[in-house]
Amino acid sequence: MCAASESWRSARPAAKAASLIRAGGLVAVAVGFGLRVHMLGRQGLWYDEAFNLSVAESGWPELLGRAAADFYPPLYHGLLWVWTRLAGTGEFAVRFPSVWFGTLLIPVIFSFGRLISGSSGPEKGTPTAALPAAGAFFVALSPLLVDLSQEARMYTLLALTMVLGELAWVRLGLGTGGREAGLYVVGTTAALYTHYAALLGWVLQPWQLLTVGGRRRPRLALLWAVPAVLFLPWWGVAWGRFTATVNPQAGTPLPEIFRRSVEIFWTGYGVEPYFPAPDPATAAADTLKATILGALITGIFAWGLVSAGRDKLRRFLVPLLGPLILWYPVALGRRDFAPQYLIWVGAIGWVFVGLGVLRLRRLLSAGAFLFVAGAEFFALFNLYYVPRYWNDDLRGAARLLTELSRPGEAIVVNAHYAVVALDYYYPGQAPRFGLPTRPAQPDPLLEGDLSAIARSHPFIWLVLWQSYYSDPQDRVRRWLSTHGYLAEDWELRSHARVLGFWTAPPVLDQLPPEAIPGPPEALGDSVRLAGFVPPRPVLEPADLASGRPELHYTLYWEVVRPLAEPYQVFVHVVDQAGQVAAQGDGPPVSGSFPTDRWPVGKVVRDDRKLRLPANFRPGEYRLLVGMYRLTDLIRLGHGGTDRVEVGPVKVEP
Repeated sequence: MCAASESWRSARPAAKAASLIRAGGLVAVAVGFGLRVHMLGRQGLWYDEAFNLSVAESGWPELLGRAAADFYPPLYHGLLWVWTRLAGTGEFAVRFPSVWFGTLLIPVIFSFGRLISGSSGPEKGTPTAALPAAGAFFVALSPLLVDLSQEARMYTLLALTMVLGELAWVRLGLGTGGREAGLYVVGTTAALYTHYAALLGWVLQPWQLLTVGGRRRPRLALLWAVPAVLFLPWWGVAWGRFTATVNPQAGTPLPEIFRRSVEIFWTGYGVEPYFPAPDPATAAADTLKATILGALITGIFAWGLVSAGRDKLRRFLVPLLGPLILWYPVALGRRDFAPQYLIWVGAIGWVFVGLGVLRLRRLLSAGAFLFVAGAEFFALFNLYYVPRYWNDDLRGAARLLTELSRPGEAIVVNAHYAVVALDYYYPGQAPRFGLPTRPAQPDPLLEGDLSAIARSHPFIWLVLWQSYYSDPQDRVRRWLSTHGYLAEDWELRSHARVLGFWTAPPVLDQLPPEAIPGPPEALGDSVRLAGFVPPRPVLEPADLASGRPELHYTLYWEVVRPLAEPYQVFVHVVDQAGQVAAQGDGPPVSGSFPTDRWPVGKVVRDDRKLRLPANFRPGEYRLLVGMYRLTDLIRLGHGGTDRVEVGPVKVEP
């Protein structure tokens, strides 16, 4: 009786500890879901997301054909096709499957932690028994996994399915029953149909057979082959993608693969953003911070892997590092490395980070835990609240085109693949063209395409995005600058630039009806402000690279007498006290049609921008408009009418 009572009492703390660990896992799932759904629909769909949606919306069997032509197998697109028929195609709805996949990964990592910690074995009651909750908590906070859980892309599905398959495979190697066989086949096959990079994980799984007794090796070898057999319908496509030379310059050196993995697996793109800061000092500081944080967390990871014991080190070292090494020869000439391609390696790596934290002495362990969690929170804060860490966003370009484009105009996107992202937001009827059709499109073909568009449209909008890849020689912009007349130039926050070109000189026979007539006086008896369209905002400051209000307005100049030289235009925004509250100077028609080429008796359209200072107050203002020579700053009409006044007009940011 006494022995039984003693046994019952000793079991109570262990049961309580196990309950606390399970509760910690549930908290990690709740926190992870909250972080993944937080501000889910705030950012616009960028290219990859819009492309995936367009593939899903194409339906069957076109969906399979488009997936075969791309770098990804069709499973994610098929699931997205089903989901969007139920939930719609808004940003929040389209991204929500990734939230589910990213959240479901957390309990799978919890199970992986139980497997590694041996919480059901001899280590029960030791600090490492908390590894399941620690690993789940770190994955819940992982900046890379949270970030990818908020994108309509397949990477959280890849992480979930690959980790599920790896978990089942390790359990099978340890002699667990047949239920794990089905889990392994489903998980690994789904991973292969999600991303071709899963092949790099699958091909290394036989390494585990070295740790298995001889009698079970043949059965496990046959089981390992089952996902490959189920992948047979897509093997031909996969082989074509892995053998074709997509980009001869593509390929990432092995040291760079490890450097990026060390940084991105642990801090995502929340310390060193995907697009470096334009300021070299800021970019260098970002790289330094990411390198230091990544190196320190990698040190904790390495300690966890080594301290796990020889058996676990032998079992996991190759599956964790092998895919990074294999990527270099496999992807050379085909694709540059991005850590999300091997996302399951980072997800499992967090378990060993947790183990490294728990294997330290008490105070060091607490400090390491706070350091790792703090690094994750720091990166998450940047991803949520600091705009320069956000993804590309073509909503600003779409809004600008909607506000300023007119019937009969055309839109050219120099990154042909980004047309789908613009189409998602642009509601207008202007035809869209992706040129060049590929980075290596021959010059004669590209120039022929541009000439055909210019002959059919009086005005061409050019959206520049990822020029370093899509048009590194800047051929489209240079051709339009040579054969057209630049009228608009907008720098947007999301690494995009929108230009507008007249395909013929912007010369009119008369003032258009939407313009307000100007004063009768002429500047120097040569040029009269025939009319104007008052300044108005077309974009929010958050859409603009400057982060400040920029207003669009139009001046219409009537040429009374020919001008012998080019002049600059000045516009002063004057308040009721006569003080200049804002001003804009620059050549008319953005310098593409100087005043010495203006025809007499015609009206020249001059589209302009006015950037307001930070302390500008909305209200009624007068506009003082004139011209001056840039060489000596002498105004046109000096000593007589050298400026004209219009207004009052209401000016609001």
